[in-house]
Amino acid sequence: IISFENVAVRLQGKLILRDIDWDILKDQSWVIFGANGSGKSTLVKAIFGGVDICKGKIIYNFGKKLQNFCSEEIKNKIGYVSFELHQNILIQEDLLNVVRNYAGKDVETKAIDVIWSAANPPTPFVKGAFKKIVKTLKIKSLVNKNFVSLSSGQARKVLIARALMKEPKVLILDEPFDSLDEKSRKDLMKIIDKLIGERINIILVAHRFEEISEKIGNVLLMKEGRVV
Repeated sequence: IISFENVAVRLQGKLILRDIDWDILKDQSWVIFGANGSGKSTLVKAIFGGVDICKGKIIYNFGKKLQNFCSEEIKNKIGYVSFELHQNILIQEDLLNVVRNYAGKDVETKAIDVIWSAANPPTPFVKGAFKKIVKTLKIKSLVNKNFVSLSSGQARKVLIARALMKEPKVLILDEPFDSLDEKSRKDLMKIIDKLIGERINIILVAHRFEEISEKIGNVLLMKEGRVV
């Protein structure tokens, strides 16, 4: 469904990825493993156009004609969750709160608002899928809470729900265990295993062995911007 052909990425004048060849097949789940700075996050961002490639091409085949560029249609088939995304939303909320206070408005962004923000405009699928997603992730008690008040583990579940609202073909979890306590890590691992069981293509970025689900059958090892 996704093929990398001799892909390279340069950021701020530095070559971060080089000579990447990689095929992701339907119903496959992968862990991208390697030390910090090995290029893991850059690799998965390239999948949804989060970084520009300077060499090679990425080919997408989601059941229609092949495409060698990440169009909006392709982006909508790829979910993405990361610690960085969580931090960015918190920063946006801080800015919004400044505006709200200035305008004299006492408004909170609830977890349900964050979840639904991925479904604009709402489609018949997401209207019917919301309850299933909430049940799968066991977050019914969280949806009406203020997003910024959630713990890191709770917020990570909400962001996964947000990604699933797009009905993604591929779900990228970029180091999702970062900053989580032991219980939250175990809860998240169960969610990942359950999603794999529902035949969602999971791509998990990790740098610790204990973060690798036993249900993930494929490992891509990165070192210094290359697949080794």
